[in-house]
Amino acid sequence: MKKTLKLFVTLSAIILYANGAFAQPVPKPYTLEVKNFHWAPGVNQFGGSTLQFDLVFTNIDPLPVQIAGWQFFFKLPVTAGVLAPGFGAGSSFMLDTAAGVPVSDLPEPFRPRKSITVAATNAPGNYELRLAANSLPGCGNGLDIASGVPTLIGRYNVKFSNVQDPNTFTAQLSFRDSCEVPLSTSRTKINAYDVKFNCIIFEMTRCANHIVTIIPLPIFFIMNLKIAPEGLYNSTSDKLFRKDSVTMYLRNINSPYQKIDSAKALLDSVNVNALFNFSITQTGNYYFSVKTRNTLETWCKSGGINIYQGANSYDMTTSASQAYGNNMVLKGSRYCVYSGNVNNDQIIDSDDLSIIENDAYNFVLGNGVANLNGDTIVDIDDMAIVDINAENLRLVEWPGLTLEMRKNLKSKIYFSGGNK
Repeated sequence: MKKTLKLFVTLSAIILYANGAFAQPVPKPYTLEVKNFHWAPGVNQFGGSTLQFDLVFTNIDPLPVQIAGWQFFFKLPVTAGVLAPGFGAGSSFMLDTAAGVPVSDLPEPFRPRKSITVAATNAPGNYELRLAANSLPGCGNGLDIASGVPTLIGRYNVKFSNVQDPNTFTAQLSFRDSCEVPLSTSRTKINAYDVKFNCIIFEMTRCANHIVTIIPLPIFFIMNLKIAPEGLYNSTSDKLFRKDSVTMYLRNINSPYQKIDSAKALLDSVNVNALFNFSITQTGNYYFSVKTRNTLETWCKSGGINIYQGANSYDMTTSASQAYGNNMVLKGSRYCVYSGNVNNDQIIDSDDLSIIENDAYNFVLGNGVANLNGDTIVDIDDMAIVDINAENLRLVEWPGLTLEMRKNLKSKIYFSGGNK
């Protein structure tokens, strides 16, 4: 009797296994990619630059997959740059937003949570960028992802205060997953529901499917520029009367000196400096020129400067020779770019003086283009600045300026009594 019962139980187990009741789900094939690296414009709150990338999941199984939950861990050497630890607004690693909306294809319950930057204590010399697991929704309520449809988990920002070597970033960033030796307990995991097998949760993580797309980024550099507009510079305090926006044009070193890139930055009133971000195809020798809304465009020194990957600096205020053609004026202890080119026609002349005279006559208030010294009213002080520069016909000095061009610019000869 006991033998018969044992045989019945054994046969029942075989039948149940054959019907799939005790079979294990087969892991679903997929790809998990980090790609579309690019530098975000502007300077972040840490005073450095922000690299963005997309985290993309693609189900490559012929059938849909129902995601139960996932978490993602990355490793980045500290030699790549300086990151701020922590999470939230103070973290160097967080989900990007556009007009306050997270950049992701996923509804909020299915997005990984609490992006955080920490020192990888179990991997010395590395940062760990973490995305914590989302809440488990329950079988039947998971995230269904169709076959062959790339799903943007999120666009993420990595905010550096100082970038050491941004062009090798993609070669340095890696997933922490089951391929890492020794195996880390904090690693990337993807779980799915399999409704075919009693809705059990199974891990489908396969580290061979985790890809960081290695595409060389454009060479990235920061230019820390010191520049003092004549009208705004207070020689007594060695500061500017107010902040102002500055545009820098990066130019080819050879004729015709084409513009390669441009960037805008806020000129700090205390340190008289501005930070510009550029991307170029190669390092080397370049010209650059700078201007504000009412200063004369001013080029860097003859022969240009060498631009390097990462951080660069240039101080235009130390010597007249820092500008092409010595085209600056000494005011106190600093050399300043000329103020008064309010109509942006490459020369300060009677036309600019007329604009400022008219605004002064009408008591124009505010920080308009004619308000050269930043005191919010156009008056005789602004007229005094433009008067002397118009008298001397200050014009843009650059390596392509010919005698004929100079003659044409000066054809409107200025006299204190008007034009002749």
